[in-house]
Amino acid sequence: MHRLREAFFDAFAADADGGYIFTFVCAFNDPEDQAYIAAMDRQFSAQGHEVYWVELEATFETRLARNVTENRLAHKSSKRDLVRSENDLRESEVADRMNSQEGEMAFENYLRVDSTALSADEVADRICDAFGLRG
Repeated sequence: MHRLREAFFDAFAADADGGYIFTFVCAFNDPEDQAYIAAMDRQFSAQGHEVYWVELEATFETRLARNVTENRLAHKSSKRDLVRSENDLRESEVADRMNSQEGEMAFENYLRVDSTALSADEVADRICDAFGLRG
């Protein structure tokens, strides 16, 4: 899967048109994840793309509740084993730092949104407003 993602990124970075939204969970206490973020930014910026970083945060309780929503279960097969999926969330909550520290995401186009009490549409509105992405 990692090589497939890299091939996709290579193809997109070489393409001058369009845009792409990529989401992932980052363990900010893992140097490999930190290096991955920096490498992605360099890869796309080097090809002249504008890169926008959005870090979402939510309480652990909110993430647990969202983990079993109809939409997530329909679109993420890894979430359908509910026991395993919840255990994964609980383990990552203990083992990993899920949000950056002040100044850690030192990118020009960076926004952090606490989505705990927001709908997906409200989060999208905040992102569009922050980066002037409205048509």
